Amino acid sequence: MSGTSGTGGAASGGTGGGLAVCGNNTGADEGVACNAIVPSGPCPTITFATGSPAAATGGPWTAGTYELTSRTIYNAPDGGGEESARRETVVVTGSGNSFTVEMAQQSGTMLRRQSGTVTTSGTPQFTFTPTCPPAGDGGDSGGTMDYTISGSTISIYDMGGSNGTIRVDVYTKR
Repeated sequence: MSGTSGTGGAASGGTGGGLAVCGNNTGADEGVACNAIVPSGPCPTITFATGSPAAATGGPWTAGTYELTSRTIYNAPDGGGEESARRETVVVTGSGNSFTVEMAQQSGTMLRRQSGTVTTSGTPQFTFTPTCPPAGDGGDSGGTMDYTISGSTISIYDMGGSNGTIRVDVYTKR
């Protein structure tokens, strides 16, 4: 549940009833053997904003399949515009304070798959620990992020580094 950088936005296309291209990354695929998930959700809306998002509130995770439906980027240092759109599907298996996730992201021609475990505590934070691919081998290095669960949505707050940028990704349950 992390970002893929690049440039541009949604592109149109697709033939034979397939999904239109979303994003424009042309990098090498990563972790394709980690799971068999096909990113099939919408090409999400990317919005740029100033200020701060609402505070994360946490909440109980529910097993299911979630699609990335929007991304809001707060305080982008250059005013935005360098974020590539991507389709993303996440499958949550299990519940409680520790469960597994499998995810697939598609941006342009680049496919990234990843699997790992999520652990929550009594705070509005979770820790993602990748299991495939290993950290440093094309996979996300994992880490701790804030989150809010409201009805059928999970909002993930990615602090985006030391430049003050905060990305809020909203995933909606199918």
